Amino acid sequence: MKSKIRRILKEDIHQMMLDKMSKMVRLPYYDFLKKNGITDDDAEIILTKHFKDKFGDGEVTFEIKPSDEVKIKLFKSDDGNSTLYEYREYSTDYDDDDIAWSFYKTFRYEDLSGRFFYYIDDEGKKEYCWSQENTCYDNYNLNNWNDHHNVESLNKNEFFNIK
Repeated sequence: MKSKIRRILKEDIHQMMLDKMSKMVRLPYYDFLKKNGITDDDAEIILTKHFKDKFGDGEVTFEIKPSDEVKIKLFKSDDGNSTLYEYREYSTDYDDDDIAWSFYKTFRYEDLSGRFFYYIDDEGKKEYCWSQENTCYDNYNLNNWNDHHNVESLNKNEFFNIK
């Protein structure tokens, strides 16, 4: 009985630690966790929780390639609208200690034609685009995006203020 109680307490403490780490994680996410001694299995748990907390409930996929390239995707869909958050992190070719990352938010709304995406990367590059058939027709600056599309639900600040 004592061993069961110890095991349960140990599991609870471990889960509490993972929950706290999901609130503390910073870009680049996977590199941050690895530098803090987190295993790949725990990193998957932490980053899945982080994505769901940040962007809402959805289907999360987590992939680590042998080259330590990491891809995390969160997909959610409701009422004909769909949103895909896609994060990628990798070591640069010229310096293994330098970590590059990029983040896409792609969404389609039932009442709007084409798809929209936001993009941000570690170098500060930001893109916001309306496209059809993988061709970007409009690439607006951050200040006039809603003026052209008149869509308040495209909440750009939620995405560009990621941490």
